[in-house]
Amino acid sequence: MPNKDMPKGAEPHGRIYELNAYTAQSTIYPGDLVKKNAAGTVEPAAAGDACLGVAMNHAAASAEVLVADHPDQRFTIQAAAAEIDAQTDIGLNASIVVGTPSATYKRSAMELDASTLATTATLALKVVGLDRSVDNALGANARVIVRINNHQNAAGTGSAGV
Repeated sequence: MPNKDMPKGAEPHGRIYELNAYTAQSTIYPGDLVKKNAAGTVEPAAAGDACLGVAMNHAAASAEVLVADHPDQRFTIQAAAAEIDAQTDIGLNASIVVGTPSATYKRSAMELDASTLATTATLALKVVGLDRSVDNALGANARVIVRINNHQNAAGTGSAGV
């Protein structure tokens, strides 16, 4: 049975290490990968950005948003496309795809950009495993476990993929 195509951003995988409150620069949806900007507020990350964490609630501009921002936190996220189709893809790094969030359901549409899988240390996310849900498998729209590779609260650039 093929994986369901339902992007919803990133969700914490396992226990949540830390949540911190920030002020939203613009509208943020639960599951959005966010980055801290020069104004000290957070905003949705874009492809190529270093990330701070994942938003846990919906927030309009200037409202408070809780962010799972610990550098060791792991998340589950859907991969766009079918490039995560072999065990050798685990350990590689990838960028993100920013889709159009659902204003109706207050849900993110961010996904892992599987077409960017590489060993490049500056890519935003590191694939650390396959989500072992019974309705998930390697292939198109696989849900994977990731950590933020290029994290704004960690020292230095992320690590190279393997």
